[in-house]
Amino acid sequence: MRFASLALVVLATIITSPKETTGFTTPSFFSSFNTQTHFPRRTTPSKPSTTTTTTTITATVVNGDSGTPSTTPETSDSSPAIPSIRLTTYEKARTVTSVCTSGTLCTSSISSEIEGAPFGSYVDYVLDDDGNPVLLMNEMSMHTVNICQKLNDDDQSPPPLVTLFTQLGSSSQDVSRCSVTGTIERIPANAPDIDTLRMRYAINHAYADRVMDSPKFDFYRIRPRKIYYVGGFGVTASWVPVEEYRSAAPDILAREASAIVEKLNREHG
Repeated sequence: MRFASLALVVLATIITSPKETTGFTTPSFFSSFNTQTHFPRRTTPSKPSTTTTTTTITATVVNGDSGTPSTTPETSDSSPAIPSIRLTTYEKARTVTSVCTSGTLCTSSISSEIEGAPFGSYVDYVLDDDGNPVLLMNEMSMHTVNICQKLNDDDQSPPPLVTLFTQLGSSSQDVSRCSVTGTIERIPANAPDIDTLRMRYAINHAYADRVMDSPKFDFYRIRPRKIYYVGGFGVTASWVPVEEYRSAAPDILAREASAIVEKLNREHG
């Protein structure tokens, strides 16, 4: 009976209460079922809100600072200049002499009946840090004889002139090639860069380790005076200033270009 009395009290309170009270809004208790009645509810501690942080990763500009995404499109005036990927003539010439490790050395013959005529010999070489060709030559080779004869004739006379001709890969005329004409001199055993040259030569030419310590072999260096570059059949051909050639950087992919192209054609052709 106590619970029944309590229910009656609650029911009477609801019926006699005003329609709008502080803290809740209630229509008549006998309103339709679809009408919602809002009663004060017990408040429970809310769960801590989870904050989702979105990190925007922006591109890093060249100088190392992080750039802010721009909402306005860049105009041609504000766009950074795109560096040229084409090699200059100087860089092409330096690339040819760097990639090639052999060529034709033209000396002035001392043989009877052809004295003074150009004499061509196949030779191996490497470059020093300034791009000067360095050759390891046997004293008995004809081109060495031609050179040494000029060197020994008169110590006061200038070193003899020679030309080293070298070209990329093929023997056809459609490939880049370079002619380096300059004086040639024997490199002394105590030269500051002799150890570097010996190591560089041994890496590029497997036989060098077996002969470079022989007294019959010496290193020679060509110091260019004139350099002539030909880009191929019917294309660019020009003289290359020696200073520009020395400061030029060769194409770092030139040695691997053929293998890269072959692989791409094989796997994706």
